[in-house]
Amino acid sequence: MLIHALLILSLPVRVQGGERPATGDELVFRPAEGLVLEKHFELDWETSLEDSRSIFDGEPSEGVSTDETVEERFELRVVDTYSGVNGGVPAHVLREFETLGGLYKYRWVDLEGEEEDVELRLSYESDLQGVSLGLLWDAESEVWERESLDPEVDPELVAAPWEGSEEDLDFRFLLPDGAVQVGDRWELDPELLARMLMQLEYELAFTPVLEDEGGGLLELAEPEGAETDDERGSLLGEASARYLGSDEDGGRDCGKIELTIELHLGQGWSEVDEDGDRFESASTRMLELQGEALWDLAGGHLRTLDLEGSLEVEDYFGMTIQVDDEVLETENYDSSAGSFGFRVRTRREG
Repeated sequence: MLIHALLILSLPVRVQGGERPATGDELVFRPAEGLVLEKHFELDWETSLEDSRSIFDGEPSEGVSTDETVEERFELRVVDTYSGVNGGVPAHVLREFETLGGLYKYRWVDLEGEEEDVELRLSYESDLQGVSLGLLWDAESEVWERESLDPEVDPELVAAPWEGSEEDLDFRFLLPDGAVQVGDRWELDPELLARMLMQLEYELAFTPVLEDEGGGLLELAEPEGAETDDERGSLLGEASARYLGSDEDGGRDCGKIELTIELHLGQGWSEVDEDGDRFESASTRMLELQGEALWDLAGGHLRTLDLEGSLEVEDYFGMTIQVDDEVLETENYDSSAGSFGFRVRTRREG
């Protein structure tokens, strides 16, 4: 899975090019009281191994010639009902989780035929499937409080309040801070963009399930007793939006926003076990995406979003272990590259 980075960079949203235009299109979040909006999200990415190097006790190893591919896909469909909007933030949202699911596929092939091929296939399930949640904005503490409308739902699913954008499946942060004309540009917050792209994997209580060759399902167990001594993460990036003017889509007048995004997300950890053996891992994900968003001008909400681009992955794993009186050190570096896509479609009900 793409690793959920700790997000540390934030940029203000602003329109470039001098003073705000006196006239132009207003891209604002303003759904009508009682609006019911169905939202369908799809995320997919795939990579292929481009380079792999191993070092044992300071000496490079030739290793084996391999072909390694990884694919992952997620889908989410929710129905949101809005009850009032205050200051661009909904006062209350009823969210029904209709569809949640995903698929992970891994394939490793020894091109020299000396090792047996490895294939792994996981599906993702979520306890949120079929759940309806009430989301209430607490303006004083600036968090979203959650409540389940079904008393049989596990309280842990709804107990902890969400902070900030985790409620925001409208992606309000894409909007400028005022009216815009064709050609106007503004900056976007890399932190919120990263969360938008990652939350399908990490915010929806997915459980990985191993699919065996017979088609059955074997639930993966969490390892016990594993604790990391140090975890670290980072986010670097820049992103911008440019207004392309209004256009009609499905009979709705929409503002078209061009998006250009570059994100570098990293995470690492180190661990020392009870025998004193040390393990360390680091991973970097580099995304370069372009696409467009359509914003319903009259409805005051996102209509569509399409992002496509490239994904580069660099992984490191090292360990230092003691066997009898000998200390062994191993390091492995992998580089992969592929594609990344993210799509959103909304539909007004009633």
